[in-house]
Amino acid sequence: MRDSIFTPSCTFSSCHDASAPAAGLDLQTAEGLGARLLAHEVVADTPDPLVTPGDPQASWLYRLVAECEPQNGNGATVRHMPFNAPTLLPDPLVAKLRAWIEAGALDD
Repeated sequence: MRDSIFTPSCTFSSCHDASAPAAGLDLQTAEGLGARLLAHEVVADTPDPLVTPGDPQASWLYRLVAECEPQNGNGATVRHMPFNAPTLLPDPLVAKLRAWIEAGALDD
């Protein structure tokens, strides 16, 4: 996950790198990444946790990278991730994230 999705798409300057992670979410550091994703407190206005093991649609992270116009808990459209990217992640990467969440979001 980290090497194929997060490092090339999410850890560049001013995003989710280790030195100044946006929303307090470090996606660069390998150790404990899965546990950090599961425990991360979402700062967006959504009732969904960042990752809900077994349920991609209830996972805010998945919705942010898989939907063109994700909506927060109030029904307001928010920006998809990667931030300021003109398109969503490529379908194979979205499918990989979905499969990881469906399999229980194990820290492996």
